[in-house]
Amino acid sequence: MKKFLLAAPLLFATALPANAAPADDMPLHNLITALTDQLEHTGYAVTIIITIVGLLLILQVVVLFLQMFVGMKYVRLVRTEISQRNRPRLVVRHIALEAFEPGKLAKVQWSAENMGNSTATIVEAHATLFVTRTGKLPPVPDYDGRNHADSGLSLESGRAIPFVHFSREEVASSEYDAVYRVGEGSIFFYGRVLYADEAGVRRRIGFCRQFDAHWGRFLIVDDPNSEYAD
Repeated sequence: MKKFLLAAPLLFATALPANAAPADDMPLHNLITALTDQLEHTGYAVTIIITIVGLLLILQVVVLFLQMFVGMKYVRLVRTEISQRNRPRLVVRHIALEAFEPGKLAKVQWSAENMGNSTATIVEAHATLFVTRTGKLPPVPDYDGRNHADSGLSLESGRAIPFVHFSREEVASSEYDAVYRVGEGSIFFYGRVLYADEAGVRRRIGFCRQFDAHWGRFLIVDDPNSEYAD
């Protein structure tokens, strides 16, 4: 019996597989395996979390840009609404033929008046005196190129700026006779004014008047291509 007890450990050792770990190392091996599996699962979870966070950040940036775009568009609409309500509005009036004699330059005085609620800056102001025997306007208005407001003129609400226009050439005797004696000639005075409001928005008006020799004044011509408001 004593010999069997002494030989039992040796028999048990020879019965174990050659690659089997000692009994004391088995719990440690299981622990390492469990930790490795846990780390692998944790890595997957971290990757998923990082991906979700990245997508949320991208979504937040997109939402921020959309908010900025909508905000800028809203501000633009508000500015446009305010500009429309408080905008300047120019009209051309008080057109008078002060000189029209043979051998002299024709002279026309006219004014631009601001009927709006804010200041206007006149950028361009063109006008042309046109004498014809047909009584017809040219298909395309031919402005002489002179700018009466080449330096920019500021016009406050309710105020008017006078302009003086001289013809390029002297009045011919035939033109004078056609208008005042024969009654077959017509004098047209037409032009356009480009102006800007305080926000920099530019607008354009056109005017066209025909001289009535009987009444001695210019009358508005019903022609939307030449007489129009902005």
